[in-house]
Amino acid sequence: MKLILLGAGASYGSGPTEPYAPPLGNTLFNELEKRGGISAAVPDEIKEQFRSDFEKGMAAYTDFTNDNTIGFQRELAHYLASFSPLDGNTYVELIREFGIKTLYM
Repeated sequence: MKLILLGAGASYGSGPTEPYAPPLGNTLFNELEKRGGISAAVPDEIKEQFRSDFEKGMAAYTDFTNDNTIGFQRELAHYLASFSPLDGNTYVELIREFGIKTLYM
């Protein structure tokens, strides 16, 4: 049996990553806000919820936008796509365990 954990905590501690380890949930929103866009325009009370608990912030944002979160989700995905696991990263090792060959940039 194999157990697979995904998420900010697992990614943060997964090993070598470019350009740096992805932030944990408590600092993730700050990094998004620095990039401008939708995150920077979120009402202050929702920003504080994101900072204290990203999931609760997401729930508050979902209510605020009447379930129109696609723009925020794209912004988040674009940011997270900027990270690349390197050789020695746990995710790379996991992929190799399944017999999948990996390519590096």
